[in-house]
Amino acid sequence: NPLEILIKGYTSPRASTDYNSNLAQRRIQSLRNYFKNYQFGQLLPYLNSGQLKITEMALGETTAASTISDKITDRRNSIYSVEASEERRVEILEVR
Repeated sequence: NPLEILIKGYTSPRASTDYNSNLAQRRIQSLRNYFKNYQFGQLLPYLNSGQLKITEMALGETTAASTISDKITDRRNSIYSVEASEERRVEILEVR
């Protein structure tokens, strides 16, 4: 049985939904690249053979709290607030 890693990508709601979806995907891709390059490619044979499978969910801003501002002009609450910064992340949700 392959080892599966479930990764979720998130964004704050500041930009458009399409942009945020693509941004979440790019964040996931960064973690995927990390796995490919880890210890000079030690995990690459497992990724290529399917023994290590990465499942991804690009959620964008769909799970962000409604209290986070999505206004471009509200930099204080849409960029610099603690709540908004916590939404800009990638999580390894599960390893099975």
